[in-house]
Amino acid sequence: MTKIIVKAKLKNKQRRPKMRNENIGGTDAPVIMGASPWMNKLELWQIKTGRRAKPEPTKEERERMNWGLLLEALIIQELLKERNEEYDEDKHNFFVSNDFRVGYLDYNYSPDEFFEIKTASSYKDKDWALGVPEYYLWQVVHYFSITKAKKATVACLIGGQHLITQTVHRDEELIKALLEAEQDFHNCVINDIEPEIEAVPEPVVQTTMDEQGFNPCFNG
Repeated sequence: MTKIIVKAKLKNKQRRPKMRNENIGGTDAPVIMGASPWMNKLELWQIKTGRRAKPEPTKEERERMNWGLLLEALIIQELLKERNEEYDEDKHNFFVSNDFRVGYLDYNYSPDEFFEIKTASSYKDKDWALGVPEYYLWQVVHYFSITKAKKATVACLIGGQHLITQTVHRDEELIKALLEAEQDFHNCVINDIEPEIEAVPEPVVQTTMDEQGFNPCFNG
């Protein structure tokens, strides 16, 4: 019988109104790059500078988050089983930082690779048809920027029954663009200057795994 280890480390998402949080984490990256469907850069700046409290999750959102964390551990173990590798608790939710940039790797597989795990409802299946959605891609790029990893395995469990796995390779041009945007935003936070809201940039090109030709981000 396969031993199943369920480990759900809840990250520190406690609301701290009127307290500055000048660090930039992985989930901040898509907001800063204008790719988040949930928040814009001005709202994030207001949270970082203590002008606005971070929204409290609803009961339904908390339930989804808890199940997501439980499933995260199982998905990691499934990925490791395919590689004949054992689960290492110390590599799960592995904290990394570089100056004001911080992040939790879902699983620090090796110095060259990390896992990023997602769960989604079945109606989100189309978002993953062309690869990792941009609002998650920038999170992965952020983790590349604070590690020396060369690739990331991104797995998403769709509807609780369909596991999609993508490989994202390190892209120095994307990292450079993100680092510049994060530095500009960080300067706005520490200097208490309201950021400008630019036009939403063109989305990063995605291709299906069946398409021919080189793609710097996606290689299924």
